[in-house]
Amino acid sequence: MSLTIFLPVCLFIVITVIFMFRTAILIRVGDSHLLSKNFERAGKAYNRAFRLDKKNAVPCFSYGAWLTNAGRPDEAIEILNRGLLHNPSKIIENHINIALISAWMLKNNKEKAMKHYEVVKSELNREVAEQLKMLMD
Repeated sequence: MSLTIFLPVCLFIVITVIFMFRTAILIRVGDSHLLSKNFERAGKAYNRAFRLDKKNAVPCFSYGAWLTNAGRPDEAIEILNRGLLHNPSKIIENHINIALISAWMLKNNKEKAMKHYEVVKSELNREVAEQLKMLMD
């Protein structure tokens, strides 16, 4: 294969792979920014992943959890609830429910936080469930 054909084919393959995995890549970029304590850039990456794939529970969780930590519980609750609607795996569903507990506690709504706690407590080991309950009391 000549170089004039090979390079465009390689470029096409690379662009296709990036396009297919763009949401996952953006979430990893957000995670990286979060680890380096660049919270604003993390939020931008999570927001972009969410906007690209609003029917995927993972970006809903990532952006919703970031919004909760940024003190924006109203937006977080809306996005996290959207994540629950899109049939997440049990692990992601548990993470979303834990993030919703935090968001509802920020809004001082213990009743709604308890609703999500009841959903997730059977999935957690006893020690973690007790610690989470203590945080809500």
